[in-house]
Amino acid sequence: MPVLNLYLKKNILRRWRRDLMPIELQSNRQRICDVGEDQRRIINDTYDVVDNVLDILRDDKEKLESFVATLKKMRDDVAKDRIYEPSMKCKQRGIEHILGFKRPYNIEIHPATGIRNKGCGTSKRLIGVAEKATVNSSMPKRMCSGCKLMSNHDIRNCPTKTN
Repeated sequence: MPVLNLYLKKNILRRWRRDLMPIELQSNRQRICDVGEDQRRIINDTYDVVDNVLDILRDDKEKLESFVATLKKMRDDVAKDRIYEPSMKCKQRGIEHILGFKRPYNIEIHPATGIRNKGCGTSKRLIGVAEKATVNSSMPKRMCSGCKLMSNHDIRNCPTKTN
């Protein structure tokens, strides 16, 4: 087994391996917040206990409803004594701390509109200039009543016409 691990570390790029992201960041329970390591451990233990209780009670609807009611009562008792800040606000503060500046209230730069990359996301194919010229040159010529020449234009778009 150690030979295999050595082979993986040597020949497979780190971005393709599972250990790219540290274990602490893989949990969806982690929040970017200013909490200490002890508090983070207690929070994770709490999540584990609640998950275990939910797993035990998943087949008994009455006990599950009683458990949810008890949790809501506990939440209300704790919330009345403290000022509560949603975790999204805490996460936003953590991101602002990492980036080093606060998010502006007025966003003055918006994504560009009306930009189409050739063939990007449409069912219609954009025709290039060279292909248009090839198609126009193969079209039959007609008599322009403005300049009296056989060409690919008519009186509406005649180059000699003055407005």
